[in-house]
Amino acid sequence: MHREAFIIFWKDKDSLIIDLAAYRSGQKLKALEEKFSNSIKDPAGFLTEVIYKYSLDLMQKIKTQPVYEEAFKILKTKKSDEMNQIEKLYGEFLKKLVIYWKENSAVKTADECGLANAFIGSFLLCTDYYLFDEKYFEDILKTYISAIATKYIKV
Repeated sequence: MHREAFIIFWKDKDSLIIDLAAYRSGQKLKALEEKFSNSIKDPAGFLTEVIYKYSLDLMQKIKTQPVYEEAFKILKTKKSDEMNQIEKLYGEFLKKLVIYWKENSAVKTADECGLANAFIGSFLLCTDYYLFDEKYFEDILKTYISAIATKYIKV
């Protein structure tokens, strides 16, 4: 690809990296939609596991794949359209999940904004995983996610 072609599609390297991260996130969230039926018995537990596993997978990628490390450095420094693009994906996923729960009488209420913060916070924890004692990190991460899911989902 010539540099001119690159410029036509992305204004800069950061935009390309964010688009790639958003694309992969979108693929993963779409696959999770097929598992909504597994969430009926324990909505908070289901969402906790989804965010926890997704976060650990992301943390592993940040550790081993430079493009992920770079993407999250960009996201942490830019509160802009790029960040909103990824937040929107999680918001749409949560909206579909909450609708599914309500249609199936699995929840009384679910605060989508509060739940979205479980995604955002877990990603921030994972990008700064090195600040934590490795022995405790996974337990701290899961406790954080579970507390938010339990607080904002009422069955």
